[in-house]
Order: sequence, then C-alpha cells, then structure tokens
Amino acid sequence: MSRGGTRDVEGDLNLQAHPEVLLQIFDRIGPVTVYIVDGVLVRKHIYLNFTQGGNYMAYPWLKEKLILLEDANERDRLPILFHELYETNCMEQDGEKYDVAHEHADEGEIKIRHNPALFQSMFEKEVQRLERYHGSKWGTKVQSSVLRQNSY
Repeated sequence: MSRGGTRDVEGDLNLQAHPEVLLQIFDRIGPVTVYIVDGVLVRKHIYLNFTQGGNYMAYPWLKEKLILLEDANERDRLPILFHELYETNCMEQDGEKYDVAHEHADEGEIKIRHNPALFQSMFEKEVQRLERYHGSKWGTKVQSSVLRQNSY
C-alpha cells in the first residue's frame, strides 16, 4: 500500500480543507492531538486508503502533529491508538521507514488484542518515549487522558 505523498487516489490530501472529518478530540499526548475522524469522509475527500488510523509521520499530508482514529469501532480505538503512537515513535525517533515501523507496531497491537491487560503498560511506555523526545522541547510533562481513565 502506498503511503503519504504518493497520489494514487482521488482527493486533495488536505485535512484542513475538510474539517468536517474531525469528529472529536480523543486525547492530547504532549504535542500530539488524537482525533476521532469520520473514516468514510476521509476516504471520500482526502485519502482513499485510510483504514482504522493514521499519524503525522506515516501521512505527510497531516500538517500538524496528529493521530487519527477511525470512528467505525469504538472497541478498536485503544489498540489502534497504541499502534499509531508506536509507529510514530519508531519513525520519528528511531528513523525507521514506514514499512518497518508498521510491522513493529502490528506486533505490539497483536499482543494487546490477545491480552488487553497489556495496554496500560505498553501505551505508557510509548507516552514516556514521546515525553523524552518532545518533553524538553515543550518544557512540560507529556500526559495522556487515556492513561488516567483507561478501562480497556
């Protein structure tokens, strides 16, 4: 599957031109805002291959530090959020290419889907990685409302 800048689909690859796809803020993790998005509208107006989630490192057309979670299945949100944050960290901090980062994120997501009790510690570790990377730039502790209210 092509990623980001490859124009192999209809759409203008501009989230700002279609604010109606942003349904609600799900979380803020330091400089990263996590949105629940209307997946049908994302595929219709922006990127046909959007499925389940995406992040600013995998999708260069995201002009801000965003993670997008599709609205289709609420029960999938936390495993997908972990996947997107892990993938973002691997690409941004470790310099991994998308395909490698995606594969690593898949491995973690599968662990969480098979044992939901792992979500809390695995997600917290990724939040801490983000904090180490961005924390000094933002001068604040990176927090996540998902960690404060998680019941996955």
